[in-house]
Amino acid sequence: MSLSDRMWKTRKARINTSDRLKDNDLLSQIFLTYYSLFIIIITIIDIQDDNLNFEVLTLVLSILILVVATFMFSMDFKGRYLRLQSSYIKIYKIYRETLKKEENDEDTSEQEKRYHDILECTENHNTCDYMQVMYEVRNNEEYKKVNPPFTFLSWTSFLFCKIKKIFYIVVFFSIPFAILYIV
Repeated sequence: MSLSDRMWKTRKARINTSDRLKDNDLLSQIFLTYYSLFIIIITIIDIQDDNLNFEVLTLVLSILILVVATFMFSMDFKGRYLRLQSSYIKIYKIYRETLKKEENDEDTSEQEKRYHDILECTENHNTCDYMQVMYEVRNNEEYKKVNPPFTFLSWTSFLFCKIKKIFYIVVFFSIPFAILYIV
């Protein structure tokens, strides 16, 4: 596989990673707002009905929102997606140079060094982001020459990534209701 092919796949996977982190940043803000609204609603219901005793529930939810907020802010989704965005923009510039040099059978060692320097400066994409790239190019004749076929195992991995994301979202939205049901 040529250097330009590796660069293209890495760049595309990092775009996917950046997009995923941007979505996670938005989702984390939505979750925190959702949990906060849930606590406010439970508090109002508790104030309105003297028969209900939701003090423990509001305490549990308040602790939960503190833990979730601390975790989500420590993940630094926005900073990470901005660093990855910068990375894939730099890779694209080197990719264009590398394509020209490969077309003319010129030495690409300088571009390869710069490419590896960029890789070392930012986090790597995960398997799900790479599987997204392979899914997107699976029918492209040009890339079938340099990529392994998209097999049943590839499909399974790709679908697992998609289902896992949906599962996490459903669980995070369900936690307050589960706690309400338990209490």
